[in-house]
This record gives sequence, C-alpha cells and structure tokens, in this order.
Amino acid sequence: MLIRIGDPRRRLPVAQTGIDLALASQGWDRRFTADPQRAEEAMELYRQLGYEVRAEPASAAGETDECDACRAVIAREWKTIYTRKRPS
Repeated sequence: MLIRIGDPRRRLPVAQTGIDLALASQGWDRRFTADPQRAEEAMELYRQLGYEVRAEPASAAGETDECDACRAVIAREWKTIYTRKRPS
C-alpha cells in the first residue's frame, strides 16, 4: 500500500511513513515523534488550536539509525503525536 505525503505525486510505502492505519481510518493524522518533554509541549499547543490530541508509544521500526540502544530508547520513552479536528 502507498500513502501520499505532502506533494500528491509523492507516494511512499506505508512501512516508511510510520502511519498507523487503524488510527488513520479513525481520522487521526500522524504529526511527528518527539521526546517526552517536547511531546507534552506540542500536545498542549495542538489542544489550544482546537484539536483532539493523542500520544502513542513511538515505534522504532521505521527509524534508519543503526544503533540498537537508540531504537530501544525511542521505543521506550518517545511519543508519536496524532491529532484530528474536533467534531463540530
């Protein structure tokens, strides 16, 4: 399966996007992955902008870094931020 990212002509395999298809089907948009402090700051900002916000444990599967220790820290501590518009 391919997903459009930004430019409608650019398509990437789902495995490279980090998108959770179950969340996407519920209207959630993946924003980014961040350390815990930055994730909290971003979540508060998105709430102030009127979005519903959720944070999921980060998946290191799509990371390109070869360091196993780095992947372990990302998977254990970092969060992936998802938003969606609040229902009217």
